[in-house]
Amino acid sequence: MADDGRFSSVSVERKPASAMAWDPKPSESHFQIFLALFVFFILGPLPSASAATALSDVTALHELREAWNATLGLAQNWTWGSDPCWNHWEGVSCFEETVVSLRLDVRGLVGAFSPSIGKLKNLQYLNLANNPGLTGPISEEIGQLSRLYALDLSHNNFGGPFPEFLLKLPVIKRLNLSFNQLTGVLDGGVRTFGHVNIFLIKNNISAVVNLPSPFINPELRGNPVCEDQSSHFPDICSYSGIIPKEILWQQKMSCSTVCDQNSVVHPGTCACYYPYICNMYFGWSPSYGFDETRIDNLRRALASGLKISFENLWIENATYWNISERQLLAKVIFYPASPSRLWDRSQVNDIKSKLIGKTIRLEGYDPYGLIASTLQTAPSNTGTFGGVVAIVALSGVVLCINLRRRPRPPRIDNALGIFDLDLEHYPSCLFLYDELRVSTRNFNRGNKIGEGTFGAVYKGTMVDGSEVAVKELPPNIKQGNQEFLNEVQLISGLQHKNLVKLRGCAISGKNRLLAFEYVENRSLHQALFDPVKALLLEWPIRYNIALGMAKGLACLHSQSPERLAHGDIKANNILLDRHLEPKIADFGLARMCQNNERRVVVHIEGKRGYIAPEYALHGQLTPMTDVFSFGIVALELVSGRQRMNPELPAEEQYLLSYVWNLHEQRRLMDLVDPKIRNECDEEQALVLIKVALLCSQGEASSRPEMAQVVSLLSGDAGVPDVLHRPVFLGLGVIDPNKLRPRPSSLTTWR
Repeated sequence: MADDGRFSSVSVERKPASAMAWDPKPSESHFQIFLALFVFFILGPLPSASAATALSDVTALHELREAWNATLGLAQNWTWGSDPCWNHWEGVSCFEETVVSLRLDVRGLVGAFSPSIGKLKNLQYLNLANNPGLTGPISEEIGQLSRLYALDLSHNNFGGPFPEFLLKLPVIKRLNLSFNQLTGVLDGGVRTFGHVNIFLIKNNISAVVNLPSPFINPELRGNPVCEDQSSHFPDICSYSGIIPKEILWQQKMSCSTVCDQNSVVHPGTCACYYPYICNMYFGWSPSYGFDETRIDNLRRALASGLKISFENLWIENATYWNISERQLLAKVIFYPASPSRLWDRSQVNDIKSKLIGKTIRLEGYDPYGLIASTLQTAPSNTGTFGGVVAIVALSGVVLCINLRRRPRPPRIDNALGIFDLDLEHYPSCLFLYDELRVSTRNFNRGNKIGEGTFGAVYKGTMVDGSEVAVKELPPNIKQGNQEFLNEVQLISGLQHKNLVKLRGCAISGKNRLLAFEYVENRSLHQALFDPVKALLLEWPIRYNIALGMAKGLACLHSQSPERLAHGDIKANNILLDRHLEPKIADFGLARMCQNNERRVVVHIEGKRGYIAPEYALHGQLTPMTDVFSFGIVALELVSGRQRMNPELPAEEQYLLSYVWNLHEQRRLMDLVDPKIRNECDEEQALVLIKVALLCSQGEASSRPEMAQVVSLLSGDAGVPDVLHRPVFLGLGVIDPNKLRPRPSSLTTWR
């Protein structure tokens, strides 16, 4: 266990959600059961359980391993006695206790398609690509996977008739069966609902019927049905997928100039330049041909929109990348005004910002996006940045990646390992990785201003003098990618003065950065408890901080497009700006919580003393989890005491228990921080304390919603009496030193 008391756990019980009204009077019988479980959890070993993963899923995975001759290359990971979800089996991703994603591409699998795959009832994504040892027909049991939305079986040796049952999967969106030995007829009439993209390149499909269809979009290049040049199906037989080099369009060049490795010959002047090069895609209109005239029209439109000379903007290597998506892939080269001139940072940023953030009218070409860009620099000009790559979704969304040399092929799925995530929800990336790294003086220790659950935070100063807080996620943390994507997705969509704003992001290989607005006075924890950096927070400021926290959480819980829970509310995650306004930070643990649905989290992150009982015991993360944590932080605000302090007398060590003792003795004002007690508004103090006690009730249904908390603290509603001490405190004083359960197979403390 780490000094900060973070821990990880798994669910030992899952209870159904109930739409209970807020009632501060809990069920005593329920509490007695809850008390036994909770006290046993915090003071003794957890009950044993066979596995965190559903038994049917565990059985299915072992059957798959045996069916494929145990050639998974996973012998040290997929082992009997270990749990697929809890022990992070390679290629296996879980939600709650079930397997939802199986990625076993390029594993050397050998054998037939095992029917055991049909036992993974909650599977959403399956990738068995590039295992040529897989043969035989595709098992019909895969048709039982009602939640499967993406299937990749390409580059194997599956045979037999085309499996029509795949077209009947209710939520399937993407089928890639290319480079197999499938035969027979593709019947577009089988699919009567929901659009699906089907890739059947290089199989043995001999006929198609009921096509075109509004429900399927097939690609059949390389099949016998396409061999007849008079085929009536040009859209499914021609120029599908990555087009061979013979289809490549290249601008004619007659120059014989040989340039050094950093420079590029200008096709108009035949001199060597140091250009800015972008690989881009364009939405292509099929009514427009693919010839030099159309490419020149594209050049003129880009040059005009970017205010660059037509002679200094050239297009090379244009290909149809994906005709089903109507995508034209091309290299766009921006030459400076003369061979002796170099692009500077501001000019390149200006071009890039126009390509990423604005719309240029391109006749015949629909929305475009930047895939990769690099700045060619003279060898002596080492200070100029280069090698910057951006991967973009069709909506114009950007994720920045620094590859230093050659850009990767534009495959979003391989670049981040998030093939099954919807990238159009992620925000525009405004920063280059090196820009953020340099802003922190190469992550200098002197710039370090904090340490979050999944990484350090540094103060950064950009070239324009603006300040940012840069969060660096360690590359060796398994949950780092998901943490990163959660933060990018959630924070970017939330705009509230009490929530930290995300300014941008950057990726370089496995290294991931988030750039937030810089908050001057750092965290509430430092302001209250740091022996050197503590601030004297007067009572009006403290009350305003509590109210601002409540408003930020209310936005998070009910005013955002999705109902979100933070999951790690604590004083360290409440930042204070120059006006001492609170801002909630670190959304990396947030979970989608719609319609009060309880989510069972496999890995629990948080600090002891802030965590709600149902989260600690069962991994149930809901907005009510945040309400409990808010109550504890509010008590810290009032008292100036930390939630647990073993240096205090025994009866005062656990803050929540101590407050209840004062409440029962009618001495609540004794809780107020002595430094401000004389100037404190007694009525406000009692309101805040009582609201905090309501929020920290043991039963989630007994706590108010954060919107109700805002009303209570704003004086719009009266505070109800708090009648019952939480039952998990019923034993009296709890020694925080005893809050360490013994090691068990179900809990990992760190």
